[in-house]
Amino acid sequence: MDVLPYRSEKSAVRSRQDQEAVRILQDQTVRVNIDSIECYTTPLLRAKNMPQLQAPPEAVLPQLRGIEKRLTKAPGQAAAYQVEMHKLEEAGYAVKLEPHQVENTEEAWYIPHHIVQHNGKNRVVYNCSFQYQGHNLNELLLLGPPLGPSLLAVLLRFREHSLAFSSDICGMFH
Repeated sequence: MDVLPYRSEKSAVRSRQDQEAVRILQDQTVRVNIDSIECYTTPLLRAKNMPQLQAPPEAVLPQLRGIEKRLTKAPGQAAAYQVEMHKLEEAGYAVKLEPHQVENTEEAWYIPHHIVQHNGKNRVVYNCSFQYQGHNLNELLLLGPPLGPSLLAVLLRFREHSLAFSSDICGMFH
């Protein structure tokens, strides 16, 4: 079962990039106290020789204007978008910046986003493949090693026992 502590006797074979990602996480992950809640902060998994992140707000404004135009034609979707963004702010996942904060930021990569409805649920989707000056965030950061078992391993373990179960994790993406 995947939820039980499963230990494989095989040692993990990792690529150089995965080894570098693990090293960064081990060296730079710290425990912090935010509003009397203990949590961990991890760094961006920067590739070696990665340039400084510089995608100004002006880079994503054309896409934002397009989304605004589309949402003016669909008020229901616009309201759902506002609700989802408010949830992200309330949870502390997103922060609304003041103009002076934007101007004084040395390094920033603004990510365009939009709302989609899937299976009756509204989700904010971030476009990390957004290109700016020939780069995108997906190519600049290391992926890191896989954290879970492969799909094949999960499917094969379903065959080991006569009973199998699955569940849905609420809020998995936020």
